[in-house]
Amino acid sequence: MLKQFISYVADNALVPQCTTTLVAVSGGVDSMVLVDLFKRAGLEFVIGHANFGLRGGEADGDEAFVHEMARGYGVDCYSERFDTVGYAKRHKLSIQMAARALRYEWFNRVLVKKKLAQVATGHHINDELETFLYNLAKGTGLNGLHGILPRVGSVIRPLGFASKAEIVGYAKSEKLRWREDESNGGVKYDRNWIRHEVVPALKVLNPNIEVTFLTRLTKLRQVESVFNEYCERVKKVAFVYKKPYYYVYLKLLPPSCPPLVVFEWIKEFGFSFQDLQRWWEKPPQVGKRLYTLTHWLLVERDCWVIGEKKDVQLTNHVISTATRHVDTAGYGLDFSILDCASYQIRREASVAALDFNKLSFPLLLRPWQAGDVFRPLGAGHSKKVSDFLIDCKVGLHEKSRVNVLLSNGEIAWVVGYRIDERFRLTGHTQRVYEIVMCEGNEL
Repeated sequence: MLKQFISYVADNALVPQCTTTLVAVSGGVDSMVLVDLFKRAGLEFVIGHANFGLRGGEADGDEAFVHEMARGYGVDCYSERFDTVGYAKRHKLSIQMAARALRYEWFNRVLVKKKLAQVATGHHINDELETFLYNLAKGTGLNGLHGILPRVGSVIRPLGFASKAEIVGYAKSEKLRWREDESNGGVKYDRNWIRHEVVPALKVLNPNIEVTFLTRLTKLRQVESVFNEYCERVKKVAFVYKKPYYYVYLKLLPPSCPPLVVFEWIKEFGFSFQDLQRWWEKPPQVGKRLYTLTHWLLVERDCWVIGEKKDVQLTNHVISTATRHVDTAGYGLDFSILDCASYQIRREASVAALDFNKLSFPLLLRPWQAGDVFRPLGAGHSKKVSDFLIDCKVGLHEKSRVNVLLSNGEIAWVVGYRIDERFRLTGHTQRVYEIVMCEGNEL
């Protein structure tokens, strides 16, 4: 097993040269074998033990045992005691999830404080099989079927090549000591039920299920790698972020692109694959929306738009000659009064240059309304703002953020799009009232 361990660590680049690893040790057989293999392989390591306070004196005995073992190996041992039950209640978690969160939060703190490279856990093939079956039963994407990866961030699993039986066999042959956690023998927790009920039933069909599973797992990981590469390649073409929205351009997807690819992009916002599949099979009408707890998805003419769900109430702003900045609709506006003689017109939709003397202060900045009319610069005639926005192909999601700037009841600027002909600069202009859109505070 030592040769397999050394080979697995090297093949997966789990322990870089000249680094020290924090080995997570519970006192059970898996972690005791992991420590022994680290020692025999000549790798630098220290030991970390988490006491979750769930088994009274037994848990304290585990902690004392681990410290004694560390002294025998001549390495440092760090331990921490947790109020797992209290943490679970405060965060509304199961005991298992609370213990996991506490364990990894503490590991990360130790890594930073002691300047260690990574933490090693004793997960093995049987753990991977149980995780696979659990995820399969609960529902998962491709990433839930690849089992426990050899490395995720700073966490490594150097026993990913070994079965439970092989680990116990090694421990017995090397006369290692370990402690048994009686809770692992029951079926109170889902993972234990899979371990003691489901896996033995599967072994009736295939006595070598661990070996078979490892082979299939390797293939699944390769399939996942190809799929992820494809997702990223297509994403660069069809998935665009233009603050504050995400755009999915369906017409730019390859003809054979499955909905699972798009789901990989948008699942982080809480959308379900079932909803996506229904829309894929029967495309919804423009204006249709989906909602999650945090985001919405809107069907536009040529794309899907995703935005963060916020209760944004656009308000009116009164602009005086002394006003220099306001925040509205997720962006800011900067106001300046400049000398026309030295002014260079900036031909950008985000900048309005108005004749200061044609404006009647105070100005009013408000959301556009149905029935609003103005004379777009260069158009030569009046036009409804609603029709103007349609001509500019402004999406439904963007229309709710459009403001207009009014002078004495007349629209001087459809903010971010076009000024009104009546307020443009002329040869008689003396002072320029410049307004620039910029990054604003989040509403």
